[in-house]
Amino acid sequence: MSAEPSVVGLDLAIKSSGIALADGTPATFVSTISPKINVGLETMDEICVEIFGHIPDEVELVMIEAIAYDGHDTNRMLAQLQGIVRMTLFQAQIPFYLVAPTTLKVYATGNGKAEKGEVTKAAEKRLGYEGWNHDEADALWLRAMGTDLLGVPVAQLPQNHRRALDRFTHVKPVMR
Repeated sequence: MSAEPSVVGLDLAIKSSGIALADGTPATFVSTISPKINVGLETMDEICVEIFGHIPDEVELVMIEAIAYDGHDTNRMLAQLQGIVRMTLFQAQIPFYLVAPTTLKVYATGNGKAEKGEVTKAAEKRLGYEGWNHDEADALWLRAMGTDLLGVPVAQLPQNHRRALDRFTHVKPVMR
């Protein structure tokens, strides 16, 4: 089997972001700055510095969980953070995909309406995740989707789960 491609998974949040490093190691970053200072720009800068410190120069793909359109996510700061991270990846010519939360859940569990706990349990079962953090589990699944899209799956999944990849077959990752 080929070596795993260099893929990073990001579950971005203002309070706690999950990161799946290119080697598959999960990490969580909790901002130390109050988002109320300067409309949260220092917080977003701190998060971006942390995230981009974990993206290796040779990264092939970054997978980002998109903001849920049908959820109650009205947090403008999260939308700003997503925009800043996307623009920085674009400027650095690092290809990335946005993954809808339901698509991530289908890939992880086979069910687009799965609860966060189910996604985390699936990461324990199929990815060997030993933690409890939902953000890390999401990031690990995002990384797994990316490696699968690049032809080197890190988990054997039923076709019912892998159908989540179908939406990416005719779409190229965002890049300059």
